[in-house]
Amino acid sequence: MSRSAIDNHSHLHYRLIIFQASEATMYVCVCNTVTDGEIRDAVNSGATSLLDVQSCLPVAGCCGRCAETAQQVVDECLLALGRHYKR
Repeated sequence: MSRSAIDNHSHLHYRLIIFQASEATMYVCVCNTVTDGEIRDAVNSGATSLLDVQSCLPVAGCCGRCAETAQQVVDECLLALGRHYKR
């Protein structure tokens, strides 16, 4: 299996730019099939931290490998909304 087939995190910034332009989606948490769009929806609904997102989505609760990427999605979404984020 090639590295690009299993590495879902290294191109996050590139994927976020594409998301804004074409509404593409990316699985952030493969264990629980949570997408970046679902995380963005949670932030748009008032979540201001990854912990807030975790209260409504099962992200970063299994193996934890997606926690950094999920945090980046939360941070970038909050930044785009002009809201401050808490960690």
